[in-house]
Amino acid sequence: RDHPRHKILPEETAVFDIFDEAGTLTETISLAGGEIRGPGLGKDVSNKYLGGLPGVQKEGVDGIVTEACFILHDRLPHSRVLCLEFFGRSMRSAMLVIRDVVGLRDRIRLEGDAVKISALEEFGPKYVRAINYAKKSASYEGDPISVLLLQLDSADETALDAAVAHIVDIATPYENVDIFVAEDEKQAEVFWEYRHKLSAISKRTSGFKINEDVVIPLEVVPEFSDFIEELNLRCLGRAYKEALQNASRLHGVSPSDEFLAMELEFADRILRGGLSAKDLSDAEVEVQTYYFFSDLTSRYPRLRDPLREIYNEMIATRIEVANHMHAGDGNCHVNIPVNSNDQEMMRRAMEAADEVFTKVMSLGGAVSGEHGIGITKIAFLEEAKIAALRRYKAAVDPKNIFNPGKLVKKTLDVEPYTFSFNRLIRDIKKTALPEKDRLIAMLANIQFCTRCGKCKQVCPMYAPSQGLLYHPRNKNISLGALIEAIHYSQLRSGEPDPGLLEHLRRLMEHCTACGKCAAACPVKIQSAQVALDMRAYLETKEAGGHPMKTRVLSYLAKDPSGRLPVAAKLMAYGQAFHGRVMGLVPAVWRGRLENPVLRGPNPAIGLKNLAERLRLEKGCLFSPPEAAADAETVLYFPGCGAGLFTSGIGMAALDLLLRSGVRVVIPPAHLCCGYPLAVSGMAEAFAANRERTLKTLAQLMETARGKGFSPTMLLTSCGTCREALAGYDLAGPDGPMGRRDVTQFLAERLPAASSPDGRILYHAACHAEWAGVPTLNSEAYRAALASLTGATVAISPGCCGESGLGALTSPDIHNRIRAVKTATLQTELSDDTVPVVVGCPSCRMGIARCLGEIGRRNRVTHALEYLAELHGGPKWRLDLKKRLKKARVKR
Repeated sequence: RDHPRHKILPEETAVFDIFDEAGTLTETISLAGGEIRGPGLGKDVSNKYLGGLPGVQKEGVDGIVTEACFILHDRLPHSRVLCLEFFGRSMRSAMLVIRDVVGLRDRIRLEGDAVKISALEEFGPKYVRAINYAKKSASYEGDPISVLLLQLDSADETALDAAVAHIVDIATPYENVDIFVAEDEKQAEVFWEYRHKLSAISKRTSGFKINEDVVIPLEVVPEFSDFIEELNLRCLGRAYKEALQNASRLHGVSPSDEFLAMELEFADRILRGGLSAKDLSDAEVEVQTYYFFSDLTSRYPRLRDPLREIYNEMIATRIEVANHMHAGDGNCHVNIPVNSNDQEMMRRAMEAADEVFTKVMSLGGAVSGEHGIGITKIAFLEEAKIAALRRYKAAVDPKNIFNPGKLVKKTLDVEPYTFSFNRLIRDIKKTALPEKDRLIAMLANIQFCTRCGKCKQVCPMYAPSQGLLYHPRNKNISLGALIEAIHYSQLRSGEPDPGLLEHLRRLMEHCTACGKCAAACPVKIQSAQVALDMRAYLETKEAGGHPMKTRVLSYLAKDPSGRLPVAAKLMAYGQAFHGRVMGLVPAVWRGRLENPVLRGPNPAIGLKNLAERLRLEKGCLFSPPEAAADAETVLYFPGCGAGLFTSGIGMAALDLLLRSGVRVVIPPAHLCCGYPLAVSGMAEAFAANRERTLKTLAQLMETARGKGFSPTMLLTSCGTCREALAGYDLAGPDGPMGRRDVTQFLAERLPAASSPDGRILYHAACHAEWAGVPTLNSEAYRAALASLTGATVAISPGCCGESGLGALTSPDIHNRIRAVKTATLQTELSDDTVPVVVGCPSCRMGIARCLGEIGRRNRVTHALEYLAELHGGPKWRLDLKKRLKKARVKR
């Protein structure tokens, strides 16, 4: 009640009414701005009591928040993004610019708040190096010492441009600064891209860091910046001194080495304060340490290995204090990367953190503006604040149920356990376990996870509304501890505990292996590969969880060319029969079945495969009659989707390629890329299939060359086929063959047509169909469709829930994914006339299943089928068969 609906300023008051479960008013709490934050602070969450306001800033000591209401503000129509790069030795200029920009923000607020400075983010040199920041400036040498990103938003474009110009005027007089204003939204995204990667700061310490935040009054931000620079210099000076002392103790190093003595004196001067960050930066000292140890190694060549070990240990264990700021409110995030299995490094990191907290308090700041107090900052929380919270907790939680002991005393009853990837990898290395290399490789992949959560924004397994919280960050947190438990259970009994393997299997089933997470990950963890490796490990332990699937795939994998077409035909007949029978079963009973194939309705599977429809036994080389002898030639790999289950896709690919004047080579017998084997953990079967398929394709290429066909490009019409074939070493006449999706290839060759559908909905597949395009960039496919059809094409996000065999083998998971997609389609499709176009055969079935479950009759088609009908009319298939009589090169 009477809340100002914005940040409560010092002169304002917010009134809260407290009600009990029956809705009766029990208390009214009034909070002035000065009670909420300390004087001069933009943020402050150290007041835990906060007038007795329940749930707010309590860090879970008084209950659990079960419901919340958020106020959403309209996005302002105009936006500008600026990037300022600062160079030199000191960050002071950057801090002064921040102070001046905040002053401008405050003036704008007083004058009507026409322009919002909605973001003011700064990061320093440690982050610049950790994220491999690519500077924009061509005016200064070296990396910037500070990067400042600003975003301004407004409904008034004239006022917005004036504010941007004012900021440029503020920064221009300062030395060693370069200013860039994003020209458009795309460039603005590039500016922001590096800010999203800051969590990579802890990659060198396996994702572990002391991660704290503090708040500093804006007028002393330059002083705090100077302090951080001095602290980093002293930490490096200490590490350098110890490294030099260790080097001097090596047998063979002269006790009277004058250069070593000079460097020791240099390190001592830093520690005594004789040299400060104004004289030289820690980055400059680090360069000096490198050259000195290089010189030392050249003077003592027999000690090369121990000297390098000492130097590498110094670099690996030195304490670095990295800081970035939400600069508009003085909220500084202090990150200290540390190896969790190195107790001495941990102790020094805590000492550095304590120095930071002490300095912050001396500057009139607060020890937290966002993260809270927890256990690491309780020593710096005033006793009066602790006592106030203690009294409040005694009243509302007399039995001390919620987080007992937290925030109400400065000592801990127990020492918290810190999981360490480094320690676990070290322990596994010492064993003689046959699978230790596999386990170590998997741990080494995920240990760099920084817990940033960027992956959940793109992961199909993150759907809170369906109880799915299985994005890689959450899985990585669990995975390390689970592997640790499996490892120790195997040491104890000789084999991993079956219950633990079952937990691992369930965890790994929550992955479509699409790889979108890796594209979003700041440290590029290959979580899809982790899932495949884990499934392969489980299969070796006979704990894959799907023995029938394993038997069937093993049988088919021994002769995919002969057995897969027969199996596909049996499935087609079986599904047709099933559809008739299940139509007689009441819908209520069908709805109780979990497996979507049993429940129905099911998308139709073609009774004839591509080889039968094209009569490939008569010839698999095709050339447009008008094509020259040196016409462009491609090798088209239909795979199981376009070759067996939906042969219309393969026919459409051939039709469109011939229309574009391209000569085509198609495998005469069915070939499988092997992806279903890889994703099922059948690594050996996948490798055998790969070798067999590669040999067959090489023989086909040789035969084609003998007929004058020299393919330069390998084309697919399925994202998983593209991924599985990516490692195939196939050579064209001028080097390695290029890889493209058929639609991607045609986008540069097929003439545009006019679609009768004014609007098309494009479903973006999890496994990106196009080659050489970022995994998350479905916009490229959408734009190509729009250009080729002349229609308005909208992207429909989200997984369709088919995931190859996933919908059949793990229906409990994929049904929930499908439910999310179904709800999305309900919103996106205004009527049954809007076609849904896909780029993946599996998605074609998945989307059809989604629409079938909700009774929608929208046409679902692959992009190639849609384009073939657009160019050839409704009878394009018959026309193709006629044209093939002239196009086929007979055997």
